[in-house]
Amino acid sequence: MDKSAINRITAIRDKYKAIAEEAGDNYNLFKVIGLTSEEVRIHSAFLANLLNPQAEHGQKSKFLKLFCEQFDIPQFDHDSGKVTIEKYIGKTGRKLFLLFCWLFTLEINGGRIDIDIFDKNGFHIIIENKIYANDQENQLIRYSQYGKKQPKYKLFYLTLYGYMPDEKKSCNYDKKQISLKEGNDYFLLSYHYDILNWLEHCREKAATKPLLREGISHYINLIKYLTNQNTNYMMNQEIIKEFLKPENVQSLANIKECLVKTQIELQYQFWECLINELKKKGFDISKTSYNKTQIIDYYERNKNNKYYGIEIRITNINDTSFRYGIRIDHFIYGGFTVREGDKKNNKVNNKPEYEEYIKLIKEIDSSYQNNEWWLGWKRMEPFLNFKNLDEETCKNLSKMEETVSFMAEQIYKEISQFKHKSITINKPLIK
Repeated sequence: MDKSAINRITAIRDKYKAIAEEAGDNYNLFKVIGLTSEEVRIHSAFLANLLNPQAEHGQKSKFLKLFCEQFDIPQFDHDSGKVTIEKYIGKTGRKLFLLFCWLFTLEINGGRIDIDIFDKNGFHIIIENKIYANDQENQLIRYSQYGKKQPKYKLFYLTLYGYMPDEKKSCNYDKKQISLKEGNDYFLLSYHYDILNWLEHCREKAATKPLLREGISHYINLIKYLTNQNTNYMMNQEIIKEFLKPENVQSLANIKECLVKTQIELQYQFWECLINELKKKGFDISKTSYNKTQIIDYYERNKNNKYYGIEIRITNINDTSFRYGIRIDHFIYGGFTVREGDKKNNKVNNKPEYEEYIKLIKEIDSSYQNNEWWLGWKRMEPFLNFKNLDEETCKNLSKMEETVSFMAEQIYKEISQFKHKSITINKPLIK
């Protein structure tokens, strides 16, 4: 690809940047307050509010009726619908019972359902909402088991693009030969098409309610931003046309190869830069599990290598090491975890000795979520999605030092708070 083609692509980018600024497309209340991908606080809360006939939007069951019509739930009595977010359905994890000298393992019940909608007849609409979070162990099986206890239910798995869940982890339980099938036991929904289409119909119903209409509009704009359907889409179409010119097609192989190598190098630079910043702050880097080979595998292997990164040792209590880990999935996330003795992996859920620490971490930042491996984890800010280099990620990587410095400072503050607050616990971390 010659220099003139690169200049034309730059001009296209600048043109659509100006269009977005003129139209105000870059302004979104959710982006302004830094809450674009919070599953519970933003997405589940917003969707649940619209679906709730008793909510303050004043439209009663209009939006719920639209949802039932669009997603083929004709038997649901939308007028009597009630909505709960983060519905607690029991403890999860491994529970052992000794009964008649047999040891039974119960791992397929409990958890928190993101959105649970139910009517007067006991029909439950169960929505598992995934923006960036990973599937938990036996997650859809557990929610399916809950649904089977109801008179009737329908289970949805909602993601940005209608992705399949991790079937091995979430949908199959060999010990009891349970295997969930998409289209029968659960149904896929996407923000990209399904929710966006439903929201457009909701906005039409709210046309005479300015505040409600604009609130829905802001959320629609957020969904388009997260699924790359704003002015970026039109810009990309124009850039694609440039790439399809015969004189540029012959360069595509080289461009693709260079792009992958650039991604590999960018990610490696990120980890190196982050370690340097953390060391400047006096942190004890107890473990690094990234290297060039792993990063190459992350991009080039069919089953990419994930969940590597950095661990900071906070302190030890006897054989337990409290640590702060920074990991990569599609995006960079981090949080508080433990290492017990020589164990490679430590499950922390349902262990009473960690309950106070989990509460403490929530006090530091309510966006922290706990699961079987983490006392608390969250998506790191500034946002970095190394798997799908979106506009926000590229912008943040273009100012690498500033991005990493901000991230390291946040880690420093939260570890400091963790240490300080832990003094109030019966077994403090500070000796």
